[in-house]
Amino acid sequence: MKKGKYLRERRLKTTCSMMKKNCFEQYRKECEKCNEGKAVVIPANDPKNGEPGDGIDLMFVNERPGPTALKTGFISPENPDESARRFTRLFGKVFGMDYRKKIFITNAVLWCPKVENYTNQTPTSLEVECGVGVLLDQINKIKPKVIVAMGRHALNALRFCFPESSAINLARKKKLKDIVGTLIVANPHRITLLFHTSPLNVRNRAEKDQLKDWENLKRIIEL
Repeated sequence: MKKGKYLRERRLKTTCSMMKKNCFEQYRKECEKCNEGKAVVIPANDPKNGEPGDGIDLMFVNERPGPTALKTGFISPENPDESARRFTRLFGKVFGMDYRKKIFITNAVLWCPKVENYTNQTPTSLEVECGVGVLLDQINKIKPKVIVAMGRHALNALRFCFPESSAINLARKKKLKDIVGTLIVANPHRITLLFHTSPLNVRNRAEKDQLKDWENLKRIIEL
């Protein structure tokens, strides 16, 4: 490894170590700005997953943290909710849990408003667009082999990140079932789309069919 590249990766790891649990803490000011200057809660990246500088294969982009992540303090497939459990089942069957150090899980909107009894709130287009700089900074630092949009809101966030991508704009006009598990963009980043693993989406795509989509994802990495 060249010295310059080694030093850059070491700095990224050192930054995360200094932040201890939360690599996302560096974006707090930007997140508060997107929340009209009000306090926010930003769950941490699960330390069992990869971090910037680890050579990430898969960067999963979800919508925003849910109530369970606020309770545990982590964006994690080990969270005690059905979305996380289904993610773990599908991921484990296709990749095996030892592969977790090669993945990074983030959100189009990293934060939730700091309020009592928070419930799931789909991010607004304004919140997604406001968070573009934060998401793009993560992509540029992590340099994943494949970016995985978990649902339409995540794909919309990537559209804001790469506004000149005709492939993303075309994909957004298609039905999810027609593009799921396929390679949407090959340059400058490989981007694909999966159904979010929430219970609601099982009505639209059975888990056995989602498993096939995940198997296609594995093939995309190997392209």
